[in-house]
Amino acid sequence: ESEMDRAGVEVTHGRAVLEGPNTVAIHRPDGTTDRVRTEFTLVSTGSRPARPDWIDFDHPHLVDADGLLALERMPRSITIVGGGVIGSEYACIFAELGIPTTLVEPRNGLMRFLDEEIRERLESAMVETGIDLRLGRKPAAVKGGDGHAVVELDGGERIESDIVLWSLGRQGNAANLGLECVDVVPNDRGLISVDAEYRTNCPNVFAAGDVIGFPALASTSIEQGRVAACRMFDIDDDRALAETVPMGIYTIPAVGHVGVTLEEAGEKGLDVVVGRGDFRRNARGRMLGDDRGLLKLVVDRQSERVIGCSVIGEDATELVHLAQFAISTGQRLGWFEQACFNYPSLTSLFRDAADDARVALIQANARTAA
Repeated sequence: ESEMDRAGVEVTHGRAVLEGPNTVAIHRPDGTTDRVRTEFTLVSTGSRPARPDWIDFDHPHLVDADGLLALERMPRSITIVGGGVIGSEYACIFAELGIPTTLVEPRNGLMRFLDEEIRERLESAMVETGIDLRLGRKPAAVKGGDGHAVVELDGGERIESDIVLWSLGRQGNAANLGLECVDVVPNDRGLISVDAEYRTNCPNVFAAGDVIGFPALASTSIEQGRVAACRMFDIDDDRALAETVPMGIYTIPAVGHVGVTLEEAGEKGLDVVVGRGDFRRNARGRMLGDDRGLLKLVVDRQSERVIGCSVIGEDATELVHLAQFAISTGQRLGWFEQACFNYPSLTSLFRDAADDARVALIQANARTAA
């Protein structure tokens, strides 16, 4: 709160409820209520783990992501249901600690929004770490027993472990906010719909962060809130940057992404080529012992503009920021080809990927000419 004070922000503790487009009631812990008149309101109430009513979360061996942090000891073994960002990150942490870890994901791959090649490398790395990865398997039942927990999969298989972490989905914290007073209706997952400026259907009410859904990462949520504030006060400098916010996923190995993936480019009908930079062929990558990392550029074939980048490996969540700059400023492939990077450095992977993309462009153009 000291940073808020320094910025001149008044902090009030209590539960806020909208009473109209320009009125917020603040119910204080002491029972009093203040009403604040405001030109704009930003809803940034976050989310919580989704809790199916058929799971007994009061059982000490059945937890969600919040309950996991309240455990008084490390699990002897753990089964995680849900291979999203949170479930995958926790699976990597526990496996690295030497705890027997099983990860159950109903879909056929983890985090389907990732580049397919990157995702496959992540899944392979997780298996090598010792994670028992069960893809395409749906939980039919989750039960607590005497000193253990059990996940029953479709098909009848039972997985017994010390702790079961339920990590399938999150619920937006949109209840009891008075949104009905401004005609804002969250969906069944408690998520609020917004436009590209993070404005709800009520022009005075904006929303940002987990409460509006994907990607629900700290970095993107901060950027969404900043852009919303800029829109409120007619500051237009940030529109392009808001379209190129990166994602950082802190699995082991980590994953970074910005822009479009190869699969998304295909769905949009874009004519693209890709360039790859393998960590095992990079001097710094070899020094770090990373022989499975990959940096992948997606390049528009006609304009040669870089439109996407995905990275898996050491410092992936840092490396992706250079691609973010290139995309947001409209840099072409030649910008990376002409750059001089420190040697040895992981940043030079961009040069490797650019050179590889150049070869792909030449080959694609030759096929077209033929």
